[in-house]
Amino acid sequence: MTSVYPTATLAFPLRKARFALVLAVALVLFLVSSLTAAAGLAGPGSLLAWELGIAGLVGTVIFGAATFFIALKLFSGRPGLVIDQEGIVDNTSYSSVGRVPWSEIAWVQIQSLRLPTYNRSLLFRPQQPRIMVIGVRDPEQFRRQGNRLQRFLRRGTVGMFGGPVAISESLLRADLDDLARRIRAGVPVS
Repeated sequence: MTSVYPTATLAFPLRKARFALVLAVALVLFLVSSLTAAAGLAGPGSLLAWELGIAGLVGTVIFGAATFFIALKLFSGRPGLVIDQEGIVDNTSYSSVGRVPWSEIAWVQIQSLRLPTYNRSLLFRPQQPRIMVIGVRDPEQFRRQGNRLQRFLRRGTVGMFGGPVAISESLLRADLDDLARRIRAGVPVS
């Protein structure tokens, strides 16, 4: 069996509505954290006020960064995933590795995240989020790319999923099974 490289470039857009919802939540948490930091650090000098202020400051930094990076993805015109003759280009998240040549792709699998189970109700039906994981021949090469935060996030992705590319079904407007089939068809057999 040989690889069947795509003859045309296939681009799969991000689900912008999901990014907009997550951006709204991150923005609210940023504002709440900022107000908490201001109230805690400007309030009376008690230990509890300082602890509250420091927690708010940490939340401000974390949710401020999240708001910034989510906004970058939301307003970016780049597709979330591109499949072409050279390989794939992953642009789904801040920690994405970018271009992965066909020669580097070792395997593709779809995994379901195991989340805590909740009691089913009429309003809430828990689903197992699915992730397409792409393993590469040299994961260390992809983990070394980018800034410190990206390297840290990629190390977590490799540790959790086994590969540096992990694409959530909820991020792309595409069928994950179809994407995995297309990518497997392009991987050269060694």
